[in-house]
Amino acid sequence: LCVFVTRYLDLFTTFYSIYNSLMKVLYIVMTASIIYTIKFQEPIKTTFDKSQDSFLHWQFAVAPCVALALVTHLIGSGFTNFDIMELLWTF
Repeated sequence: LCVFVTRYLDLFTTFYSIYNSLMKVLYIVMTASIIYTIKFQEPIKTTFDKSQDSFLHWQFAVAPCVALALVTHLIGSGFTNFDIMELLWTF
């Protein structure tokens, strides 16, 4: 969900079309509803066991992706053309 939200931040800055905006919002809402269903809705909630989910998401997934996005963005645009929106899109 974090990736989709950062990818679609252009919803607040640039308007392309109603279709494009609507599909981005629907994609974020549907992803959030799937995550909500897995974590909080029965009977799916009972099949998720937090004690068996030992993967450290922030250390092994998010942090390397942030570092790679920063390096990729700096190589592509340099320090002079640094734009936080482009960096978040790269993430």
